[in-house]
Amino acid sequence: MPDTTVFVLDNSYYAQNQDYLPTRYIVQLDIVNYALSSSSENHHFGVIPVAQQTPNYILTPTKNRMNIRQFISNLKFTEEYKIPDSIYIAQRSLQYVDATQKRLVVFFSTPLSDLTLEDVLMKLRDCAMMRCAVYVFLFGDAKDYKMFLDYELNDMGVVVTVVDTEDNFKNKAMDVLAGSSLEEMEDPNLALALRLSAEEAERNKK
Repeated sequence: MPDTTVFVLDNSYYAQNQDYLPTRYIVQLDIVNYALSSSSENHHFGVIPVAQQTPNYILTPTKNRMNIRQFISNLKFTEEYKIPDSIYIAQRSLQYVDATQKRLVVFFSTPLSDLTLEDVLMKLRDCAMMRCAVYVFLFGDAKDYKMFLDYELNDMGVVVTVVDTEDNFKNKAMDVLAGSSLEEMEDPNLALALRLSAEEAERNKK
């Protein structure tokens, strides 16, 4: 049974901002592409954009790397974004796959209303309750939500990480993913790649 990872990508208009170089959107793609190239060929990946130009414009988990990269390259920026709905769709896509380990990786940099943030919280909690490893990366306009999400999800095992503009986004994300899940990872190639990336990030800090 292959491992499965679903990425929720922030492709809202806010993701075009260049406070994270080259843009908020491209730093997310760097991590996705690294995961695609570092994992075993049997590892399945799905992509759920938070802003969908048409309803249910998503990529359910597949091991076909060409299809994944094609889907990502066709994504457009749109004004309408629905992060809670995207997390729910990601949860449903993970719920019905037969995988050794399921992971949800959520990126978002957009401002949310209090009501929407509560909805995001409930959707993340639902994912964690179905024994899915959940990682949330907050950056840009979403950094201030960490305290709230940490407090509410503290006992659920959800890993919430803030990435600042001065951070190396890719290195920090790889460090978090490797340090939090290596012991449980069933994909040895991805585990090794994440470990090496984390070690390189440590050396670069010195």
